[in-house]
Parts: sequence; C-alpha cells; structure tokens
Amino acid sequence: MISYSLWLDNISYLIDSLLSFKIDPESLSSWNKTRKEEKSKHLVKIEEETKRLKEEFSKYNDILLLDVTDTYRNLPKKMLLFYQW
Repeated sequence: MISYSLWLDNISYLIDSLLSFKIDPESLSSWNKTRKEEKSKHLVKIEEETKRLKEEFSKYNDILLLDVTDTYRNLPKKMLLFYQW
C-alpha cells in the first residue's frame, strides 16, 4: 500500500512537471509544416490509388466500389449495396 506522503510527493512532482512544460514555437512551426507536407503526399497517394482502382474496374468490371466508410456499424448498409449491385 502506498503511503500518503509518497502519494503527495508523486502528485506534486506531476504538477511541477506539467507546469514547467513549455512548447518551443519554432519546433511547433516546423512540426506543422512537416505535417502538412505528409498530408499532401498522402492525399496524392490516395488519388493515385483511386484512379488505378477505377481503371481496373472499367477494364475488368470485377470490383465493387461503394461510397461507405468501412466500419462495423456500416455492415448492413454495405450488404444492401452489395445486393443492389
């Protein structure tokens, strides 16, 4: 069992750590720029993949593309769209 004084010491250390935490604006700006670049690269990859899938679909007609977010909750909707196809 943890003693009360040790618990207070841990809490005070945690509070001191949180209060002394500082964010450098320069590093935050750099991180934000990198994040935007990564996002744009990712969006380009998604567009390329979507284009290839549509080409595959038009060529072989063997892919079913649905405008549904792939989650467990959307399974009934996906099944209904599949049967409509």
